[in-house]
Amino acid sequence: AYFSVGLFSTFDALFDLPMSLLVEKLPLAPELVTALVLHSGPMGEALNAVIDYENSRWSQLNCETLSIDVYRKAYLQSLRWADEMTRVLLEDSV
Repeated sequence: AYFSVGLFSTFDALFDLPMSLLVEKLPLAPELVTALVLHSGPMGEALNAVIDYENSRWSQLNCETLSIDVYRKAYLQSLRWADEMTRVLLEDSV
């Protein structure tokens, strides 16, 4: 579920539509909708942490629950996954 929130989190920019309109058209669990639209609940808090990390807002990261090293490792792992998926998709389209 957390992965799905991350995956869908940029759809508003991709489709140039408000997230609230996009999630109406998708069969998503209410918890995912809450995370994507309101950035609340456990998945919304995780999404906020990722956004804070990406934007170097270190003081806003909750490092009492997770260390900065955990954020760094997870972020780097997500970048590797995105790079690999991009490579695979580009190879398949040729």
